[in-house]
Formats: sequence, structure tokens, C-alpha cells
Amino acid sequence: MATTSPTEGRFAQVLQCPICLETLRRPKVLPCGHTYCASCLQSHINSTMINRGTPQACFPCPVCRAETTLHDTTASVEQWAEFFPVNTIVSSVLDLAVETFGEKFCDICLKWNRETSAKSFCKDCKRFMCKICIEHHNEALANISHDVIDLSTENDPGIRIPSLYPIEKCLRHFNRTIELFCVDHNSFCCNTCGFFEHRKCERIIPIDDMLKTFDTKATSKDLEANIRIIGDHMKKITINVKENSNSIQNDKSAILQQIRSLRSELNAKLQKLEDDLIASLEINHKTEDLTLQNKEARGQSLISAIDSDLTQLNLVMTHGSEVQKVIILHNMEKNKNRYLKAISEYQEDLKYIKIGFEVNKNLNGLIHDLNSFGQITVTQSKTTLPLLPAVTPSQPNAETVSGSSGIQLNDRKAVKVSEISVNESVDNSFCYISDILTLQRAKQIFIDFNNRKIKVYGKNCQFQESMTLMGQPWSACILPDDNMAVTLPYKKTILVISIYDKMHKVREIKTRLRCWGVAVMKNQLVITTLNDEHSVLILDMNGSEIRTFRRDNYESEKLLNPYYVKINKTETIIYISYNNGNKMVAYNTSWDVVFTYTDQDMNSPRGIDTDREGNIYLCGYSSFNVQQISADGKLIKALITKKEDKKRPLAIKFYRNIDRFIPWSACILPDDNMAVTLPFNKTILVVRMEDKMHKVREIKTRLKCCGIAVMKDQLVITTGNDEHSVLILDMNGSEIRTVRRDNYESEKLLNPYYVKINKTETIIYISYNDGNKMVAYNTSWDIVFTYTDQDMNSPRGIDTDREGNIYLCGYSSFNVQQISADGKMIKALITKKEDKKRPLAIKFYRNIDRFIVTYHNSDVVEVYDMCD
Repeated sequence: MATTSPTEGRFAQVLQCPICLETLRRPKVLPCGHTYCASCLQSHINSTMINRGTPQACFPCPVCRAETTLHDTTASVEQWAEFFPVNTIVSSVLDLAVETFGEKFCDICLKWNRETSAKSFCKDCKRFMCKICIEHHNEALANISHDVIDLSTENDPGIRIPSLYPIEKCLRHFNRTIELFCVDHNSFCCNTCGFFEHRKCERIIPIDDMLKTFDTKATSKDLEANIRIIGDHMKKITINVKENSNSIQNDKSAILQQIRSLRSELNAKLQKLEDDLIASLEINHKTEDLTLQNKEARGQSLISAIDSDLTQLNLVMTHGSEVQKVIILHNMEKNKNRYLKAISEYQEDLKYIKIGFEVNKNLNGLIHDLNSFGQITVTQSKTTLPLLPAVTPSQPNAETVSGSSGIQLNDRKAVKVSEISVNESVDNSFCYISDILTLQRAKQIFIDFNNRKIKVYGKNCQFQESMTLMGQPWSACILPDDNMAVTLPYKKTILVISIYDKMHKVREIKTRLRCWGVAVMKNQLVITTLNDEHSVLILDMNGSEIRTFRRDNYESEKLLNPYYVKINKTETIIYISYNNGNKMVAYNTSWDVVFTYTDQDMNSPRGIDTDREGNIYLCGYSSFNVQQISADGKLIKALITKKEDKKRPLAIKFYRNIDRFIPWSACILPDDNMAVTLPFNKTILVVRMEDKMHKVREIKTRLKCCGIAVMKDQLVITTGNDEHSVLILDMNGSEIRTVRRDNYESEKLLNPYYVKINKTETIIYISYNDGNKMVAYNTSWDIVFTYTDQDMNSPRGIDTDREGNIYLCGYSSFNVQQISADGKMIKALITKKEDKKRPLAIKFYRNIDRFIVTYHNSDVVEVYDMCD
């Protein structure tokens, strides 16, 4: 029989309603991007509101569960579906499907198993109809305004079914077209939205201007790759759920066999106990299996939504206008983040279920005393699942914010988020990656010593290109002219390579000794030579040797085989790993030793890198580990240990520009604006909070700005470990004074963190993280009192109540203490040691005895009342 349905073939997933599973009729699109028949959507809304029983003007999307809010809260629930716009893309695809299929049959007759040639197509009903059925259709009063196409004249250009070129409507004002894009809110809108909702936005541009700079082809490719990665990940999870369902089926069978084996050894009086136990098993299995089936169904629903989005994306990119491409890509970007969040929540909620059977311990020899065979047990444990895929933003902009907790890097742990296979099918040997470069736009360059190659990978860890060299490369660095320098030690050559567009050699630099490690410092090349005279060469950019450095007593000091070299961010310290001496040495620019680092658990040190806070990361080749080291050469912790896997770390490289724009503290300014500190950007943002929040201005600071408070029209800023100081600024950001105790190190006034000014602006309270102290200063910055307590470790947030009592958060002691105005402990107000919750900040509500506490790595804040 000839094809008749417009939902067949490549259009199927896009044109099928997720609720009724039939061709979409009057397709209505929700803000999340999912589309349903108008009648199906209204039925879903009705049932949701009946079950919810509360008069909230919102409901969840049936597919992604995103909460959808109705802007017109006065509308009747029975009319809500009409307030959502028609999905013009889906409508156009339906029309395109009608146009592209061959012979058509009447949809109504087909339901009665009759093949009658279709003569017309109703665009509103989305049905083909024969001559008789269309006559009945047109006689109905409800169909009087329907748009009916005569298929016999469909080739007439005047009435041709439209293709994918509809005008997109505004999601808030359905009778208006999208004409603007708000950069501040990252959203499309019509002129009405622009005039009212976005009137205070600074960057709102015509959509035509956006089209000039938006690369739909590249963005589509990246976005499709991201969504495919997410979809594949969801499929792996649902396979895991299915396997768990099969596993508990096997558990059930094994337990049944065990029960029946016992039953054969017991007399008839145990029949009832057996029946009870089997019933318990069936109930538990049914409950848990139903739970897993629901989870599997939920996973499949997400997969279907992802597949549908991919199909819709491909169709639009093939047939759509540029406007539609921009819009669909924008919507898909939002869907991608929503899918990641939904999968993360789904995976977090997933437990591995195992049904067990515990035999009654009194069974042997005590049959007459038994009340049961045993009991059915259900255990849930965290299931072993693949890591969430590491995806990159498809169209990042300058305002992109990377999520971070704001905790210092030496307080964090390393969590593996992905693996990259750098093996090419044409490689002659196993890969030996001796060095890595990480560049902007997610580009990564791997130096493959064994295969004599430089390999470039881009977004989503996708292979881009490779370059085969004349010798084995070892190390690489970026030069001031943005080219790359690569060492070929056995050729005594440094290659200068252009890494933009296609890689190609720019020039060669010949060296007197073998060149292994390479780095750039003040427009000079620093080269390590390993066992070739155990020296360090300093060259100019043309390769001329400026100096050769080697310690006079290098053999007795065991400074043998200088391997890798790293220059710190300020180009004031050179770090060199010495292979045979198990040492890493830090030199200043005069080549005096700043410190020498050794550790019993660090053998054959190799690659070195530093993070944005100045911490050092050192690879232990023979000790199978990576250590995190402070900027002054003290071991912080073993960050990665691979002893069991026998993996030998060789090179390490931090991604650049990660952990940007991390807010830390805030206060209200005299003009009612809010000041927010961005410590790692050395920036204070001034934000207006009326209506929609928006940035007013920025204040740049000389040092990191952590805590912030206002005192007598001046800003008081704590700087953490950046000179362990307190800055006093005027409201324009000019530095008035820097405060630091002369003997701050001996007094252990290290890392000033949070700051609080009392109500009368006469006392400044500052918490010092490393000294476990809170110090009260007067306005002359003389110490009024110093507070310490054996049960207060790593103090953080501070606030005061209306009586002048002080409240101090103990981050490492898991508590909040109440302290009198003269610095005496009153009591431990909150203790979270059992929960391992680390209090971070505390704030009292004004004019009420109530306060709020935040905790490290928690999305829940707690509110307390001060009661008798």
C-alpha cells in the first residue's frame, strides 16, 4: 500500500505527539521546546491541575519535567493550551511532508480499512480526505475557517503548500514576530518585549544584525555532537537499568530455588510460612522492578526527546531559513543544558537494587521454634555508571560563567570527568604523550614522542589534525608571536610551528646540546638538556645562546638530568624537575635557589604546571602520582595516585580560563546598590537590584578581593592569601590604605577571609582562616580582642544580632558559635559534625531574631529562629 501518513520516514519523530503518539494536530510548543497536540496538552494540564489540587499557574512538561509557567494568571485552566504558540517549524514540516509523499489516501477511510484516493488536505486537521469526507468536513460549523488544499492543483505555485519558511512568533506575544535579540538575557523577543520587559537592557540588537555574526553551520555541528554525546550517555544509563532489572529477576529465581530447597526438608506446617515468604518476595520484586521500569521509561523518554531534537535540528538545518536555524539552535542549546541537568538528577537518584534472602539463624536444629523461613531483603547501593559526558558550549560568549564553589584549589580534590583517546589508526606505535598544550576555544595539542607527531584535538575532544616530524618531539610551549616551539632532543633542534589553520613549520632553531624541556621567560627560551652536561640553556628568540646555567656542585647536590621546565605566571620563578635527584628546584630570575622540593613519595619527577592560585603540580613518573605543592614548596596533598593501575604520569597541563567570574562576598552600598567581589578577577561588581539585576560598574583591585563590607562610606576588603592584607578603598575604588600587622606571620593572622562591621561602625570583625582566629579592630585598626577556641577551626562567615552578640561559622569544625560583644564564647549554637556540613556564611534578618546559614557544596540553606 502506498505511503499516506505525513509522519513516515525521516519526519516521524518530529511530527509525532509524545502524548497520543499520533501525528501532531495544531502543534503547540512550550518554552522548553517540546511540542504537543493542542488537545493533548490541554488534557495534560487538566489532569495535572486536578492531581496537584493547588491553584498554581504552572505545570510540568510531560517529557523533560521542566516547570512551565503561564504569564496570564487570570486565564481559565481549560484555556491554557491556547496561550502557547503554534510550533511553526513543526507545522511547516507537516506541510513539507504532505508535499513530498507520493499517492495519498483518505485518512478517515483508512481507519475503516478502505483505500480511497485523497482529493484534499486540511492544514488545520492535518488529514488527507477523499471527496465525500471533505464534503462532510466542510459542512461542520467548527471547520468553517479551516485551510483546505485541493491536491489536484497542488503544483500550482499560487497555492503550493508552504515549506520551512514561516515567520517565528514571540513566545510572550503570540501575534507578534520575533525581531530582536537581547544579549543581556540571552533570549529572542518582539518589539513589545523590547520596549517593556527589556527597556533597561544595555545590549539588545535586531535579529538581522545577529544573523551577520552567528555561524549556524559551525554551531549546528557542535550542538549536534554535544546532543549525540548526551543521548549516547543516556542510552548507557538505561542499559544499566535494564541489566539491573534482569539481575533482580535472576536474584528472584535464585531465592525461589533456595526457598523451595528448604521447603523440601520441612514438614507440612511450614507451608504457610513458605507462602508468606514467597508473597513477600513477589511484593518486593514487583515494587522494585516497577521502580526500575519507571526509571527505564523515564530514561527512554529523555532519549526520545533527545532523538527528536536531533531530527528536528537536522531538518531545520537542511530546509530552514537562517532565522529558524538561529532560533532552533538557541532552543537546542537550552535543551542541551536541561538534558544535562535532568540526566544528572536522574543518575544521582539511581540506586543499584539487589534482592537478597537472609535465612533465619535459628533454622538448624530449631525447626519447631521457627516463625518464618527468613525475610526478603532489598539493598540499594550507588550504582557504577559512566561519567557524565564532558560537553563544551556550542556558541560560548564573553559572559560565559564556569561553575565553581569559590573554594581555594588547595581545598579541592581532583575528579576525573573524561578520557581522551589520542591514538590514530595510522600510528606505528603506542602513544607516548610527553607534553600537552591547552589553548583557547577548547583546543588541545598532544606531543606524541613515540609516533613523532603533534596531534591537535578541538571541542568535544574531536581529532582535528596531526603533523609528522623528522624526529621525536618531547616538549612544547607557546611563543610570544603565538607560534609553538617544539623540542626534538635527539636532533638538537627546536621547531617553530604555526598552529592556526593548518599546522606548518615556520623555522628551525639549532641548539648546542640536546633540548628536552622548553619554556618562555621574558622573550627568552629556557631549555633543559637532561644528561647532556646536566645544564639549562637560555636562548634568545633567534636561537643565539645567551647563557648556560649549571650549579657548580650539581653532582653532590644531585641536580642531575634537568627534565621539564615551567615558568610561573609573573615570570619571576623557574621550576625545573631533576629526574635522577628526585627533586624539583625553584629558581628566581638570577638563578638563585628559592627552594628545593623533595618528598619520599615523589620519584623521578617529570611534568610541572601551576594553577591560577600559584600552586604547583608535579608528576611522579616512578611513584605513579601527581602531587599538589604550595607556592613556597610545601606538599599539600597527593592529588592523583595510580600505583594500583601502574600508570606513570608524564605531563600535566591546566586548562586556561577555567574558574572565571566566581563571586565570593557581597554587601549593600550607601546608594542601595550591591557590591559583589570576584576574587580571582580582582574585581568588585556594583549591581543594581531594582526590577531586573544588572551591572552598574566595575571596580578593579590591586589584590584579590574576598570579603567586603562598608564602613563610613569606605569599602573594607579582605584579600585572603594575597599579601594577607586588608584594603581600604573609597567608593570609586581608589586605595586609601593597606592594613596588615607587622608581625602577622608570628601572630598567625593569615588569610583574612570574611569581614563584618558592627551596627555603630566602630568595630571591624575579621576571620583569619589559617590562624583559626577572629580579630576585632577599632577604626584606628588597633586590636580590641582576639577570639580563639579549641572547637573553632577555619573560621568563615561573621554576623551580629541586635544585641551586639557575634556569630562565627567554623568551616572545619562544622559549627556556628555565639560570642559576646567583648569576645567571650557564649555557646555552640549549631553543630553539624555528624552530618559533615561545613558552615560557610551566616546572615541575620533585619528586625527579626532569625538567621540563615549556608554550607559548603550544598544547594540547601538553613533558616533558624532564636527561641527561648
